Amino acid sequence: MTRSAFTLIETTFVLFLIGTLITLTWLIWPPVQAIQDEKQFLKQFEVTYQNTLTQSMFTNQPGRIKVTGRQIKFETFNIKQPVSLIVPETLEIAAGSKLVFELGDSGMIKPGLIKFKSKITKKTYSYAIQMGWGRLHVKTN
Repeated sequence: MTRSAFTLIETTFVLFLIGTLITLTWLIWPPVQAIQDEKQFLKQFEVTYQNTLTQSMFTNQPGRIKVTGRQIKFETFNIKQPVSLIVPETLEIAAGSKLVFELGDSGMIKPGLIKFKSKITKKTYSYAIQMGWGRLHVKTN
């Protein structure tokens, strides 16, 4: 006698494995997605900072980077609509961070420090703005 179908035990075992894989994926996905959101925000912060600095330098217009609550505004005074970034819920702005950075009309900026602390990875991302041309030095602890 030949067998041409799966038994009930084999089918139950396969369904159990599939259910376990789906459950594990469902449990692991939110923290992985939150870490990716943090990385995306930090990269966007770096790019927007550099764009604001360059725009200020080439248009000879002063600007400002202002941190208020969970929002970071990048302004140059010749553009009516500032660029705003929302800090993800999993990141907090660490104590000791400078909250307002003034850009001169030649793109010059005073030194300062802004730190983001991750609630998930417990890492601290330090962004040190160096004197003069505003080189952004990134350090992760």
